[in-house]
Amino acid sequence: VIERDGLLFAYLGPPELRPPFPVFDTQTDEGVEKVPFSLSTPCNWLQIYENTQDPVHVVHLHSNVSGIQFGVASGVDQIIEYQDSPLGMINIQTREVDEFVWNRTVESILPNANQTGAIWEEAQSEKFFQRSSLLRWVVPLDNTSTRTIGWRYLSAELDPDHQGDRSQIGKESIDFIGQTATERSHEEAQRHPGDYEAQVSQGAIAIHGRENLASSDAGVARLRRLLSKQVTDLQAGNEPIPQAQQESEIVSTYTQDTVFRALLTADQRKAFGQAVAKTVISSGENSPEERVLMVKRTCETFEGT
Repeated sequence: VIERDGLLFAYLGPPELRPPFPVFDTQTDEGVEKVPFSLSTPCNWLQIYENTQDPVHVVHLHSNVSGIQFGVASGVDQIIEYQDSPLGMINIQTREVDEFVWNRTVESILPNANQTGAIWEEAQSEKFFQRSSLLRWVVPLDNTSTRTIGWRYLSAELDPDHQGDRSQIGKESIDFIGQTATERSHEEAQRHPGDYEAQVSQGAIAIHGRENLASSDAGVARLRRLLSKQVTDLQAGNEPIPQAQQESEIVSTYTQDTVFRALLTADQRKAFGQAVAKTVISSGENSPEERVLMVKRTCETFEGT
């Protein structure tokens, strides 16, 4: 058992195969406070974890259906693509917000971790490779009960308008809407559902045979395939991703927000998102400062297009 910043982690496998305890790069960001939290959800873990690769729901659930629950800019239609990463997969979201183009990459770190960008990002000023607002693990307690543990990352850069609330982060509580059963009245949760309502209303265990997946579910389908491959690889005696790192090695991650002042066509925005994501993935062995500069240089190739 290892304690890190208010969270306990346990390794339960064969002692001789115990890997080094992973430390992700966002855990070492200067000027960021890590506040631990845990949330319980009465449903299967997978329907919670799949939410991390369903970016279209941000527009529809958190804006069109329930009103603006996070940033206003999050309600802008986005160009969405998906890509494997060294740790699992990312989705690539690219939006036009006034005179800016905003690219966000959100990652699923297999088998059950996730990072996402600033909760209330409004994309009103340039920024390059801004990092994560949380790191969490979606942990199955049994087939129909899940506990999500993690850290909310708090900083002036991630939350310049001070919308986060440290006092609301902790056991069975977090500082953004729609994550628990008790934070709102039943009527309000039904009229303005959040992630909790969307996940739990699928049933204790969502039945995939009843689904009619559409193109907007491509990220969910891809994540399921990656998880299935992890299971079969492990059964075959192969090491699943992410592969074990060396002792004391900091693990590079791939969640970020980049906002660049440029008026681009839809095709150009798609190319912009692809280019930024490619740089984010390829820069994993570079320092954080170098990654910022590499992303900025990539953006500058779109000046005047």
